[in-house]
Amino acid sequence: MDGHIRSRRLDLKLLQRQAADQIGVDEATITNWEFYTSLPSVLYILTIIQFLSLDPLPPECSDRYDFDYSRVR
Repeated sequence: MDGHIRSRRLDLKLLQRQAADQIGVDEATITNWEFYTSLPSVLYILTIIQFLSLDPLPPECSDRYDFDYSRVR
């Protein structure tokens, strides 16, 4: 994830444990992702997108769809 998770976590002043709780993984998983020991599973991509506050749709598509990510878990 190119350092995005760590950068966002630090911007939010969160500990790895707190970020892990928000994403739904354990602290060791966050450590592994941040140090590139492992990559996130596809199962966590939507939650990571939420954590990073990213819009997964290209700008020209964003206005056409209203997807409720809070229902994804």
